[in-house]
Amino acid sequence: MWRLLKKLKETGTTSHQPGSGRLRCARTQENIDLVLSQENAPGSHRTLRQIARETRIRRSSVTRIIHNDLKLKCLEGKRVQQRSQAQVSSRKACSTTISSSSVFKESVLNNDLKLKCLQGRRAQQRSQAQVS
Repeated sequence: MWRLLKKLKETGTTSHQPGSGRLRCARTQENIDLVLSQENAPGSHRTLRQIARETRIRRSSVTRIIHNDLKLKCLEGKRVQQRSQAQVSSRKACSTTISSSSVFKESVLNNDLKLKCLQGRRAQQRSQAQVS
């Protein structure tokens, strides 16, 4: 209580004064510019860890700079195995063989019939519930 009275006597108000509080050390304009320069490097999609290592800023601070200051999203890329042209043509051939087979068509028809039966039963149950 005495701190509040002392502050009121010294400043004339009890509100927060600008500049008081913990100073920003990681999210300075200089560091924001450093992270932005890493982001815009041509042909480079760097991860958060790589940007943090190159700028010597903690990874959590780099994340905050990207999200809060630059209003960008951090997406983690996943490496995908590239298929060769032979693999692509082989997969197309297999899919057309499967889709044209009579077993596949019968299973699709059976599944459609099962769905229609279920929908009919549910409609019948709803009508019975409304009558009750």
